[in-house]
Amino acid sequence: MDIGRLGRASLQVSGNVNINGKMVFQDQELVRSTLNQTQNTHLEFDQKQNLNIQGKIGDRITVAMDQDSERQFDWENNIRISYEGYEDDIVQKIEAGNISLSLPSTKYVTFSGKNQGLFGIKAISKLGPIDVTTIASIEKSKKEQSEWEGGGKAVPSRLEMWTG
Repeated sequence: MDIGRLGRASLQVSGNVNINGKMVFQDQELVRSTLNQTQNTHLEFDQKQNLNIQGKIGDRITVAMDQDSERQFDWENNIRISYEGYEDDIVQKIEAGNISLSLPSTKYVTFSGKNQGLFGIKAISKLGPIDVTTIASIEKSKKEQSEWEGGGKAVPSRLEMWTG
């Protein structure tokens, strides 16, 4: 497909979407006293989807999406749109969606590792001899707290032995 100045778009889309629904009629005659309150009708829907999109828009934009509503964790679903600039462009690369941040160990940065599971936008620019990485993202996490309290109760008992 031709999309003007951006060039051609080539996307491969696969997957499925299932939507199930049912009407539920409940008669609760024994629970409530008036006729209006004894009958209840409502709709219930269940939607499941599995989508995979891969492709390019022009020669610089890449699209990748892998989403499944049945996955246990949200971070297992991925979406990424990336732009690759030319060698002499100031903006070398832009990534949006699921991104990662990798920092080399230097005397200014003590953490040397890779942080994955971020969702946001990341831009890599080159200004002469200086490389600039800009990132804006959110990281989802789950906080749980448990509180344990110990205690006990002593109940004196008496044992009598009979010998005979």
